Amino acid sequence: EWVRVCNHMDLVCVAANEMSAWRDAGLQADKLRPLVVPHIWFHNPKLPPVQPLPDDGALRFVTVAMFQPRRRWDTLFEAFLQEFADEPTAELHVKVNYPSWHPVPGQPQRDLQAILARACEAHPSQARIFIDDALGTRLDICRLIDRSHYYVSTDTAVTAPVGEALIRGKRIIVAHSVGI
Repeated sequence: EWVRVCNHMDLVCVAANEMSAWRDAGLQADKLRPLVVPHIWFHNPKLPPVQPLPDDGALRFVTVAMFQPRRRWDTLFEAFLQEFADEPTAELHVKVNYPSWHPVPGQPQRDLQAILARACEAHPSQARIFIDDALGTRLDICRLIDRSHYYVSTDTAVTAPVGEALIRGKRIIVAHSVGI
């Protein structure tokens, strides 16, 4: 079924080790391209070079995403607080933006704060979670990733921040279905 759909596309990018399987299944060879990693961002001269981790004793995790309930923020917060309950140096930095189309102004922000409050109440922990919803810039995100040991994805696909973290040499925590 996917081959039929993909044959209607202009271009289909797949993992290099899957190219022959797609071709053998009937995908038109002229539409097939290997998915290149590292991404072109790797050679983007406008991005700052990767900075070394600060030597301050903190164990930092970062996630960058739009707030949407399906991303299971509750699970992320609870798992982090439980895993690092006795670790005062553990930090989770949540760089978040909110959907502009939401019908109730400010409700997504209140919802995320309520999720965090419930998780903190249910799972007392020495670990800390920081929510940063300042707009910032792409360079700010690069610096935030550079200050972290791990990137945690709340997505079910490889997104720009996941790619950025991968290229910046971070360990990535993603759903098994993402496959990186």
